[in-house]
Amino acid sequence: MVGPLDAAAVTAAAHHALGGWDGEPAPTPGPFPEPDRLLILQDRTAGDVQLLCAAPEPAEGAAEAARYVATAAFGGFYGSRLAARHAELSAQGFEIYSGRDVLLDIPRSLVRARMPRSQARQVLTALREEFRRIAREPFSSAEVARASGFCAAQLLAAFDSPALLADLLRQLAAAGHQVVELDRLPARLRAVSADEVSSAGAQLFDERAMTTVALGDLDADALAAP
Repeated sequence: MVGPLDAAAVTAAAHHALGGWDGEPAPTPGPFPEPDRLLILQDRTAGDVQLLCAAPEPAEGAAEAARYVATAAFGGFYGSRLAARHAELSAQGFEIYSGRDVLLDIPRSLVRARMPRSQARQVLTALREEFRRIAREPFSSAEVARASGFCAAQLLAAFDSPALLADLLRQLAAAGHQVVELDRLPARLRAVSADEVSSAGAQLFDERAMTTVALGDLDADALAAP
């Protein structure tokens, strides 16, 4: 809710909208698809190819701030590794980026890409190389500084607008992230070290845990290694 509302009005509106709902126990997350798997979904009408590489997030390990910055440094903003490597793809109006969300109660890290059919194998091969690279080549202090500065500034900008803040809270909650300490997150993003971010990146984007789904006008062997 956004607007000149007091606490009593918000509480009354929420009670009216949700008071009749019966609570249920939280569901147990189901199994994630088998890792290192490639699934091709054929769509003969599609002009472009869409790729999704996803893996379940480890329950233990890196803190939220480190995961947040690692996702951005890998492919979440204009100065990321994926943005630099695939600048030509972006210049053609296509896209490639990393993110995190929750699907069927399973938190996951992911990379999405959209490209011409003729470049699908090349992009997937490059993506797999980036997954291997993140394990062997830690993020530099400069990479982490750029990513953490971008993320912190983006968050702080949302605090200036009730509408933007409400939208940010909606996105975070929908993705399964904790929002109770949102006001402290910008400082934590700036304080995270390169070692912490590198460790988080290797956990989130481990090639061995990734399942790949391709959608487009593709044959079964279209993305097979040459």
